[in-house]
Amino acid sequence: MKFKWPKVSVIVVNFNGKKYIGECVDSILQSDYSSFEVIIVENGSSDGSWQYLSRRYGKNSKVRLVRSEINLFFSGGSNLGASEAKGQKLVFINSDARVDKNCLKELVLAVGKERRRLVQPKIMIDGKKRVIDNVGGVYRWPGVGFGKGSLEIDRGQYDEKRQIDFVNGTCFLIDKNFFEDLGGFDESFRFLYEDVDLNLRAKRKGGESWLSYKAVIWHKGGLSFRKNWKDEKIIYYSRRNRLLTTIKNFKGFEKWGRVLGLIVSYVFLPRRLVSLKALLAVAS
Repeated sequence: MKFKWPKVSVIVVNFNGKKYIGECVDSILQSDYSSFEVIIVENGSSDGSWQYLSRRYGKNSKVRLVRSEINLFFSGGSNLGASEAKGQKLVFINSDARVDKNCLKELVLAVGKERRRLVQPKIMIDGKKRVIDNVGGVYRWPGVGFGKGSLEIDRGQYDEKRQIDFVNGTCFLIDKNFFEDLGGFDESFRFLYEDVDLNLRAKRKGGESWLSYKAVIWHKGGLSFRKNWKDEKIIYYSRRNRLLTTIKNFKGFEKWGRVLGLIVSYVFLPRRLVSLKALLAVAS
């Protein structure tokens, strides 16, 4: 049977990203993929993003603008975009990234007919020649996730088909029905580790996470994230959400062993008061 190219809904969540989201959306619109739409979720920005996006894309038939009056954070904004999507496949991408023209096609090819496969592109750091952001997530005991290949020079060392621990939330493709079966992102996470949690839940339902090295994007390195959130807030959600991910996705001795391991590790990390706040938030 001949492969039928699915419609792809590309979801971009914008929060105060007026200065760079145009570059992201324009790169998607230049894709050589045959059937796609772009859904921009305007997520309660205060920088005039809605007016800017309305002027620039309001009449573009491939772009749909969805507005939230309040900031739903990455998880909630992504779920809102997914609920509006008409495509069979969803691609989530950060607003401070841009895609290679072949990216959508390569992601779809990497998924093929596997409905439970999540696929991410090779993510490069924008503005730094051949420097890798990550080529997939690594999840290590007791419950720490990080990007494989981060800050390495790309010499083709990861140019092979490979399964990974989790696809990075910066950009990945997932089947829409499967995403809905999983209940989407857990909105209580707000941001950080929501991608790890989604992948772990997917694996319990037979899902797999893969890298498509032929699909490439360039990421400004969390520009939008750092711009809008203070370091202490980022540390708080990182430590809180590591614990939430562990408690949600593991059972019995493994769960409590991992939780204890995380708590012990927090004792030796700076910002102990932030760790205490994270622990109290999870316990409440």
